[in-house]
Amino acid sequence: MPALTWLRQNWLTLVVISGLVLAFIFLRNSPTAGINSLQALDGLVSSGQPTVLEFYSNF
Repeated sequence: MPALTWLRQNWLTLVVISGLVLAFIFLRNSPTAGINSLQALDGLVSSGQPTVLEFYSNF
């Protein structure tokens, strides 16, 4: 039963690491498909739903 003893001693560390991994998976962002033009973006922004815009530049 050394594995069970190890789990009992390190359960908090495992919970914290698991929580960080899950937070990364669920909170990461990804590009929105279907916005290929300025008109599509304008339609999305003015649809009445809250929208978060994130801009990225290599410069």
